[in-house]
Amino acid sequence: MKVLFFILFFQSIVAQNTVEVLYKTSFNGDFLSKENKESKESNFQKNFFNGIESKISTLHFQLIVSENKSLFKSIPEMEKEGETTGEKMAKIVTEFDNKYYTDLKLKKIIIDELSIDKNNKVDLGFDTYRWEFLNDTKEINGYQCYLAKTKYAHLDVFAWYCPKLPYSFGPMEFSNLPGLVLELQKGNVVFLAEKIIFDSKNKIDFDLTKFQSITKEERDIYLKKQRESYNLKFGN
Repeated sequence: MKVLFFILFFQSIVAQNTVEVLYKTSFNGDFLSKENKESKESNFQKNFFNGIESKISTLHFQLIVSENKSLFKSIPEMEKEGETTGEKMAKIVTEFDNKYYTDLKLKKIIIDELSIDKNNKVDLGFDTYRWEFLNDTKEINGYQCYLAKTKYAHLDVFAWYCPKLPYSFGPMEFSNLPGLVLELQKGNVVFLAEKIIFDSKNKIDFDLTKFQSITKEERDIYLKKQRESYNLKFGN
């Protein structure tokens, strides 16, 4: 009977047209070292970094899933004049302006990222991350989740995924796990699912075969040239 219930539950979820996950962000850690915090000369730094952390806690993102595809992006804020440097930095830290397109059938993940002077669509590849499955479990929004770990450059990435939600998607490019990712920590930035909408009115319709994209290597070369041009111009 339990097996039958699970099969029906699984089928009812998969049958949904579009699933939407709303995430809030937070910063788990400290920008400043203990020595800098205790320094009398670090008041400006304290205010600046506290401003970043405060701003991060106000940002929200959404993951829209439809069949084998997903789109992860920020939820726009109300326009505001005079955005502080700390607020701008918070958006950089959380990659607020980027969009992530994933197609499991094509085995493709493309990021539409804000570059120095233009938007670049970058092919991130697939199966880039090797996940280590840990024994830890916890409940998130009433769902039993399991912990997996991987590396992003020098940063640790922890993903809490739910096998009962059979979608191999998550925030940013961190997909391809045996369940929907309800919490992700990349470095000190945390994305936590606040709400799951199983029949969302938000739809996605994209074809990654029609995207004009560059490779990560081409992107890195482009950014390097931009930095060198900047240094020549301003003498840094």
